[in-house]
Amino acid sequence: MKKDPRKSEKASSRRVDGEEAQARTNRLLSFLKRPAVWICGVIGTGVAGYAGGILTGTLQPFTDYASSRLAEVSCELTTEPVPAASENILVIVSPLSGDSGNHQTDLVVTAFGGQVFNAARICERLNFDPAKGNFTSEIDVKREGAALLKKHNADLLIFGDVVIPNKSLRLWLVNRDGGCDQHPTKVVLEDAADIGPKLRNQLISSSIAEMVAACNADPHADLENLKLRVRKVRNFLNQFRASLSADEVQRIEVSYSDALFVLYRNDQGDEWFDEASKFNLSQANVRYPNDPRQRSEWLYSQGALLRLRWWKARNVDDLRGAISFLDGAIKSFPYDAYYTERGLSFEELGDTDRAMSDYGHAIQEWPNSDEAHFRRGVLYLRLGDIRKSLADFDDVIRIDPTNVLAYVNRCMGHLQQGEVTKAHDDCDQAIKRGNALPGPHRSRGDVWQAEGNCDRAIQDFTEAIKLDPKYALAYADRGDCWVQKSNFEQALADYDEAIRINIVQGGDVYVRRGKLLLIRGDYQRATEDFDKAISLDSKDDNNGYFLRGVSRFVKGDYAAAAKDFELSRKYSPEYAYSAIWLYLSDARLRGAGPAKDVLLNYRSPSTPGRWPEPVITFLLNKSSVAETLKATQGGDDNKHRGELCEAHFYIGERYLLDRQLNDARAMMTLSKQECPVGVMEYDGAIATLERELR
Repeated sequence: MKKDPRKSEKASSRRVDGEEAQARTNRLLSFLKRPAVWICGVIGTGVAGYAGGILTGTLQPFTDYASSRLAEVSCELTTEPVPAASENILVIVSPLSGDSGNHQTDLVVTAFGGQVFNAARICERLNFDPAKGNFTSEIDVKREGAALLKKHNADLLIFGDVVIPNKSLRLWLVNRDGGCDQHPTKVVLEDAADIGPKLRNQLISSSIAEMVAACNADPHADLENLKLRVRKVRNFLNQFRASLSADEVQRIEVSYSDALFVLYRNDQGDEWFDEASKFNLSQANVRYPNDPRQRSEWLYSQGALLRLRWWKARNVDDLRGAISFLDGAIKSFPYDAYYTERGLSFEELGDTDRAMSDYGHAIQEWPNSDEAHFRRGVLYLRLGDIRKSLADFDDVIRIDPTNVLAYVNRCMGHLQQGEVTKAHDDCDQAIKRGNALPGPHRSRGDVWQAEGNCDRAIQDFTEAIKLDPKYALAYADRGDCWVQKSNFEQALADYDEAIRINIVQGGDVYVRRGKLLLIRGDYQRATEDFDKAISLDSKDDNNGYFLRGVSRFVKGDYAAAAKDFELSRKYSPEYAYSAIWLYLSDARLRGAGPAKDVLLNYRSPSTPGRWPEPVITFLLNKSSVAETLKATQGGDDNKHRGELCEAHFYIGERYLLDRQLNDARAMMTLSKQECPVGVMEYDGAIATLERELR
């Protein structure tokens, strides 16, 4: 269909002849605001003088509405359309308050000419009075500003007011920031001549870094928009680097590098790793080779980037590379963050001594380093030194009372100590301070689960998933609760989703799914899951060796099971259960007498007599059934029930080895009835009853 040339000509004339349209609009508004005009239309001109004063107030809303609508029409007639999306930075300018004819507004638009900017005046005004100079309605400003930016697909919005016509402006800028909680940037120009390049540098340069300040903690960050903004900021740097101050350049460069890091971390492709790595090394070796402080920062960035790639792909060479770059950063300009990052890399390598040394050095030199206290606290928690862990988290909260993760981890520390009330208090505080974060809800779910309240736990895990649909561990934890509720299909679905989301780091979830498959009697698939867990982390018996041994044991493959328990004992010699199950496997192969060497060679690092050491004593025929059962009576009810179910299983095993089959059957039946679904003694009791005690 051919275009109507009259329509295109008419539309063009509307845009070009803006001054005439504005004049007509002003005359019409002046005419409509006369009371007599409205009166004539309502009751006739004969009574205009009498009724004018009465009806002026009554009709004021109509005149106001007409005024606003005509202003909108006038704006639409005189405003060029907003440019289409491109790799230029798009700036939209809302009409400045007090700017008659929009002359000052148009000057601001003109200031953003050039190859990296597009600019346009829009008709919409923010429902905010900049002249007040305060942000009592800042939330509304950010909400309305974000809506306008989204509507026009723009990057930056400028609004404000004219303080002195043709001289002084007061302007604010709002970013399209992907959800980050940024405050509007303010600048005051006291000379109309500053509306040119000085405005661009003073206003835009102070905010350009925020354009790529992606929300690291926000799972809903607009990553596609961030990719486009990264390219725009790169163009801006190439064009304006020479005209910016050193501080402005540094701020933009750091935000640009962080944005590349965020895109790679959020699985947007290896090209973002390549670009980030190239940028970091160029900054360190080309742009700042003789500036120790700047060079150290970029070496640190490269070290953190390599550790991230290790986390995603588990190539140990990346960890070694990260440590090498962090060595360089520390040598160039020591800083607490560099020691903390290197400590994390050592920790991932399994060198907890050097990790602890780095955290301790950072704390000694920078006592208020909340990150160093936090990382050391997490390591203490992992190593089981709960008292020292809690002390570090106390320090983090003293330094920064808003640190949500410190409350979360202190919650977990209290939980491990059995201090459930304190655990709830800390998790509640974490949720209060970071209600939009998924982690605190997941941790509180863990507390509920430990109390045996899986219904409340599932509510918290589900809330965590709503906040972050890619939160793999929340799916896994919810799967554990479904197992406890014997809803195996739902549990399997949650484990499958956790692995799909995070297949490389899914070793722990493979273990959980493998345990569920054991419960269902699918020993082959269970073994395959434990194989996968071992391939992801061969030095953690909980990620495969021990439970693969259990899987092989319940299948009756005692020789293969014994090899797995031996490997489990090699990597965790203090784990008593590895010795117990190795004995049970070996006893079926060689007899109970020769197999006792396994138990005799076990040396506990903990307090003698601590559970399950009474089981070892019993299997060595050094204690009675009554003494073994009595050893389960310490601690709270949950602990007692768990140890009692274990005691019945292992007593049944000794009866079985001694060929006292009726007693063995009775004990195994008790264990099956008492043990929670999913624990290894439950699986062992079922398999033994079905295969050896029918």
